[in-house]
Amino acid sequence: MFLACPNRCSTNRFELWNASVFVDSLGRYLDHKAVDAPLYRCTTCGSPAVDLGEVEGAMATDRAEQENPV
Repeated sequence: MFLACPNRCSTNRFELWNASVFVDSLGRYLDHKAVDAPLYRCTTCGSPAVDLGEVEGAMATDRAEQENPV
């Protein structure tokens, strides 16, 4: 995973959107539960983060589909 902001914000700080985080009465981390696929957003501008680590695989899948249409 290599997250990046599509607006090129330089803070490199992202928030996990769709996960429940459980804490105790003192606010200490206990557990978490991700729902579906994890989604992250840039904490500076609020844009959904892009996982640059997935780009190569997505491009290969698209290329294979174009070369071998069903």
